[in-house]
Amino acid sequence: MTREDIIINLRHWCNNIDKPCEECKIHDMCVVRDHVQIFDSMDDEKLQEYYKLMYGSEVKVEEMEPVKVLEQITKITYPEKMKDVVKNFLEKGYKVEILTHSVSNDLDVVVYKEVEMKE
Repeated sequence: MTREDIIINLRHWCNNIDKPCEECKIHDMCVVRDHVQIFDSMDDEKLQEYYKLMYGSEVKVEEMEPVKVLEQITKITYPEKMKDVVKNFLEKGYKVEILTHSVSNDLDVVVYKEVEMKE
Protein backbone atom coordinates (compact mmCIF):
# COMPACT_ATOMS: atom_id res chain seq x y z
CA MET A 1 0.00 0.00 0.00
CA THR A 2 1.28 3.48 -0.70
CA ARG A 3 1.71 6.00 2.10
CA GLU A 4 -1.32 7.90 0.81
CA ASP A 5 -3.46 4.73 0.83
CA ILE A 6 -2.52 4.00 4.43
CA ILE A 7 -3.34 7.57 5.51
CA ILE A 8 -6.72 7.37 3.75
CA ASN A 9 -7.50 4.11 5.58
CA LEU A 10 -6.47 5.56 8.94
CA ARG A 11 -8.65 8.62 8.38
CA HIS A 12 -11.51 6.34 7.34
CA TRP A 13 -11.12 4.45 10.62
CA CYS A 14 -11.18 7.65 12.67
CA ASN A 15 -14.16 9.09 10.83
CA ASN A 16 -16.25 5.91 11.05
CA ILE A 17 -15.96 4.83 14.66
CA ASP A 18 -19.21 5.15 16.58
CA LYS A 19 -17.50 6.63 19.62
CA PRO A 20 -15.94 9.97 20.36
CA CYS A 21 -12.21 10.16 19.63
CA GLU A 22 -11.45 9.95 23.38
CA GLU A 23 -13.01 6.47 23.58
CA CYS A 24 -11.03 5.02 20.67
CA LYS A 25 -8.77 2.09 21.58
CA ILE A 26 -5.66 3.94 20.40
CA HIS A 27 -6.57 7.41 21.63
CA ASP A 28 -3.73 7.45 24.17
CA MET A 29 -1.25 6.84 21.35
CA CYS A 30 -2.75 9.51 19.11
CA VAL A 31 -2.65 12.27 21.69
CA VAL A 32 0.77 13.75 22.34
CA ARG A 33 1.03 16.76 24.62
CA ASP A 34 -2.76 17.30 24.49
CA HIS A 35 -2.81 17.43 20.67
CA VAL A 36 -4.04 14.73 18.32
CA GLN A 37 -1.28 13.76 15.93
CA ILE A 38 -1.80 14.26 12.23
CA PHE A 39 -1.21 11.21 10.05
CA ASP A 40 0.47 13.26 7.33
CA SER A 41 3.24 14.26 9.72
CA MET A 42 4.01 10.69 10.86
CA ASP A 43 6.90 8.69 9.51
CA ASP A 44 6.26 5.42 7.68
CA GLU A 45 7.09 3.26 10.70
CA LYS A 46 4.56 5.08 12.87
CA LEU A 47 1.88 4.80 10.16
CA GLN A 48 2.49 1.06 9.95
CA GLU A 49 2.19 0.75 13.73
CA TYR A 50 -1.13 2.63 13.80
CA TYR A 51 -2.50 0.60 10.88
CA LYS A 52 -1.67 -2.66 12.64
CA LEU A 53 -3.36 -1.49 15.84
CA MET A 54 -6.48 -0.24 14.05
CA TYR A 55 -6.97 -2.99 11.48
CA GLY A 56 -5.13 -5.90 13.09
CA SER A 57 -2.90 -6.61 10.10
CA GLU A 58 0.53 -5.47 9.07
CA VAL A 59 1.06 -3.28 6.07
CA LYS A 60 4.20 -2.13 4.33
CA VAL A 61 4.57 1.34 2.88
CA GLU A 62 5.46 1.01 -0.77
CA GLU A 63 7.32 3.71 -2.61
CA MET A 64 5.34 5.32 -5.38
CA GLU A 65 6.75 5.14 -8.87
CA PRO A 66 7.49 8.56 -10.31
CA VAL A 67 4.83 9.75 -12.71
CA LYS A 68 6.08 9.87 -16.29
CA VAL A 69 4.83 12.29 -18.90
CA LEU A 70 5.61 12.65 -22.58
CA GLU A 71 7.67 15.63 -23.64
CA GLN A 72 7.80 16.55 -27.32
CA ILE A 73 11.34 16.50 -28.68
CA THR A 74 10.79 17.30 -32.32
CA LYS A 75 8.34 17.27 -35.22
CA ILE A 76 9.67 16.22 -38.63
CA THR A 77 7.94 15.93 -41.99
CA TYR A 78 8.94 12.97 -44.12
CA PRO A 79 7.74 11.79 -47.50
CA GLU A 80 5.41 8.80 -47.11
CA LYS A 81 7.98 6.44 -48.66
CA MET A 82 10.37 7.08 -45.73
CA LYS A 83 7.99 5.79 -43.04
CA ASP A 84 10.55 3.14 -42.07
CA VAL A 85 12.57 5.94 -40.42
CA VAL A 86 9.98 5.86 -37.65
CA LYS A 87 11.22 2.40 -36.63
CA ASN A 88 14.56 3.94 -35.66
CA PHE A 89 12.85 6.24 -33.17
CA LEU A 90 10.80 3.37 -31.73
CA GLU A 91 13.88 1.13 -31.38
CA LYS A 92 15.61 3.87 -29.38
CA GLY A 93 12.71 3.95 -26.89
CA TYR A 94 10.99 7.12 -28.05
CA LYS A 95 7.22 7.45 -28.39
CA VAL A 96 6.08 8.50 -31.85
CA GLU A 97 2.89 10.04 -33.21
CA ILE A 98 2.39 9.90 -36.95
CA LEU A 99 0.07 12.33 -38.72
CA THR A 100 -0.64 12.05 -42.45
CA HIS A 101 -1.12 15.10 -44.65
CA SER A 102 -4.39 14.74 -46.52
CA VAL A 103 -3.11 16.34 -49.73
CA SER A 104 0.50 15.21 -50.14
CA ASN A 105 0.57 11.93 -48.15
CA ASP A 106 3.65 13.27 -46.34
CA LEU A 107 4.02 12.18 -42.73
CA ASP A 108 4.43 14.50 -39.79
CA VAL A 109 6.37 12.49 -37.24
CA VAL A 110 6.19 13.89 -33.72
CA VAL A 111 8.79 12.37 -31.41
CA TYR A 112 8.34 12.29 -27.63
CA LYS A 113 10.45 11.05 -24.74
CA GLU A 114 9.24 10.00 -21.31
CA VAL A 115 10.34 12.26 -18.46
CA GLU A 116 9.46 12.38 -14.79
CA MET A 117 6.69 14.84 -14.07
CA LYS A 118 7.90 17.87 -12.16
CA GLU A 119 5.95 18.72 -9.04
